[in-house]
Amino acid sequence: LIEKVRSAVSAADGNYIISDLRPGVYTVTFTLPGFSVVKREGMELPAAFTANVSVSMQVGAVEETITVTGAAPLVDTRSATSSTLLTKEMLDTLPSNSRSPQSYAALAPGVRGASLSAPPGGVDDMGASAHGGAASDYQIDGISTATINGMQGGSITFRVAQAYVGEITITTGGGGAESAHGNMITNVIPKEGGNTFSGGFYYEYTGAGLANSNLTPELSRLGFNASGLTKAETFWEVSPFVGGRILRNKLWFFVSYKDYKVDTVRQGMYDNLTPLGWAYTPDTSRPSIYRLTQTSRNARLTWQAAAKHKFGAFVDNAPQVAWHRSESLVSPEATNYSPYLPNIFVHLSWKSPLNNNWLLESSFARNSSNYDQRRQTPETCLCSAPPVGLDVVGKYEATTGIQWGAASTLGGRAESHLYGANDSRMIQLQASATRVSGAHTFKVGVQMINGEILFVRDPNLGRAYTLRNGRPDSITMYATPYQLENYIKPNLSTYIQDQWVHKRLTVTGGLRHDYFKMTAPDNRLAAGPFVGERFFPEETLGIWKDFNPRVGVSYDVFGDGKTAAKMSVGRFVSSQDGAPTRGLGRQNPAVRSILSANRTWNDIDRDFEVDCNLNEPFENAECGVLSNVNFGKANPNALSYDPKLTRGYRPYHWETTAQVQRQIRQGMSVTLGWYRRSFKNNNVNRNVAVPSDAFDQYCVTAPADSRLPDGGGYQLCGLYDV
Repeated sequence: LIEKVRSAVSAADGNYIISDLRPGVYTVTFTLPGFSVVKREGMELPAAFTANVSVSMQVGAVEETITVTGAAPLVDTRSATSSTLLTKEMLDTLPSNSRSPQSYAALAPGVRGASLSAPPGGVDDMGASAHGGAASDYQIDGISTATINGMQGGSITFRVAQAYVGEITITTGGGGAESAHGNMITNVIPKEGGNTFSGGFYYEYTGAGLANSNLTPELSRLGFNASGLTKAETFWEVSPFVGGRILRNKLWFFVSYKDYKVDTVRQGMYDNLTPLGWAYTPDTSRPSIYRLTQTSRNARLTWQAAAKHKFGAFVDNAPQVAWHRSESLVSPEATNYSPYLPNIFVHLSWKSPLNNNWLLESSFARNSSNYDQRRQTPETCLCSAPPVGLDVVGKYEATTGIQWGAASTLGGRAESHLYGANDSRMIQLQASATRVSGAHTFKVGVQMINGEILFVRDPNLGRAYTLRNGRPDSITMYATPYQLENYIKPNLSTYIQDQWVHKRLTVTGGLRHDYFKMTAPDNRLAAGPFVGERFFPEETLGIWKDFNPRVGVSYDVFGDGKTAAKMSVGRFVSSQDGAPTRGLGRQNPAVRSILSANRTWNDIDRDFEVDCNLNEPFENAECGVLSNVNFGKANPNALSYDPKLTRGYRPYHWETTAQVQRQIRQGMSVTLGWYRRSFKNNNVNRNVAVPSDAFDQYCVTAPADSRLPDGGGYQLCGLYDV
């Protein structure tokens, strides 16, 4: 606590609240004229926790002081939120997959984490979720580290460095009016420095020689070999950090650095001896490597500008590189080298406890990330292939599912693995005012997100080849150049929340209004090898307005602060980001055009040369007719959203939670919880070109069986041949 002292005045019923305390060990002093002073020492306060500290004051001399030493309670009897706190001591001792908040979050009860085979520190680490909800949002001091390209889980491209983590609070249910989506939230409480200079150094290393293999003779007889199994080749991290004061009780700093690398063997994929050829030729002595590197250069300043004004500034420049971004069965040279540059998070904050009753807070954050999917070179590929030039066409063997040469969408692979930028920028603004008056706490706040994203897709020569048993079979043609933008301006939320405490009962009610607007700006695309110039005018993709009520109840069962019964009910809207591959993003006019088409290729002279005019849509020479005459144009059969979905019915869910918490002894508590989510406004696709009466109805005869009604043998009708 940089200001050293925070005070509050109790109400007539004896209740008091001191808001916005940093995690740490506190001494609480109670004074009243004519009564002995009472001190409670050693009160260790964790993050996001309301500690119930009560005392009995005796009549006595003014100079008399009674000191009581005791640990803070483990049960929060005021909040109905389901959360797990990971303290610094726990973070220093608990094992984790990659020593990161993402990995530690999977240790919380009710959380589903990454599989054991996932590369440490990779996208799978980010996919933790709880109780059937969406993947976690990862926050620093209550501000999301996501970008407009992905608001949750593996879509978040920013990785928090453990060196500046003080504590972690994992919320899995019962979120209040401040919470937007009701998904799991992993919030990092960062280190701030202090009046005392301190620092540390962390180093970790493992190599192939330190990892065992589960390859048994039986597996070897089945065809498995050591070089084809997923395993860690190299894993290391270096993290120095230091914090202290610039001005005592006035200006603190904390800085840290992280350098991280992990190499794992890609199961069943090897160096390709013929990367420019018409077949994938694996070198089984050189397994393909998946490499992930991360760097974090971060700094935090905490400034107590005046007695009632505290400012914070934090920046983390955290570039990372996925050296082989792709899917399985892709040869090393056909993967993407994907540096995340920039990948930076900036956060500014202001807090002001104006008096014993009012707390004002505001925050500004900017998230910028661009993962630019580039063509491989020998240095980035970690393979023997030459640089992948613009003239190298991607190839795919239909009988094995293996892709090589260059990136493509063949074999059903996602277009997100094509070369090109994914440049997203997002600004977050938050402000709130909290009034505390004894047993009553009232809060009002506003949250706004503005963001935009640019997608570019650039397949080599605008084409890719499919082979079958080594012979040319078909050509996939792409409508390049192709790029688009989506804007979310604004995602605006306002909320009010009221909490009342009556004896042992705490009731919290809140109401949140969410307004969301997404647009696609004008988009003019130049002519390409197979399509002419295209223009897609600006279009509003969706506008949503929602009211979301929240109610929570907590009861101190025995009045000793050690047993709480809790329940919460809340409505939460689903998240929507700017990606063109899901939700409203699929309504972008460019996405609704025909972006690729296929045609057969009969290589009559077996020279592996395309001897036809690809700009001619009809059959000519070795090439068959183009599969879609609207190639490069608007798709008349594109997925369209009902106006009710884009102007009103946003997907949402109701969450109901119930818990009983009991502190068994100092340092140990147990929680029994029940959680239910009911999802509404789920989207379904309907083929409007085919009416329901176009399908034939038929019946089947149930088998004769004594376990069936009337012994079976009856007709089951109402079935349709679709």
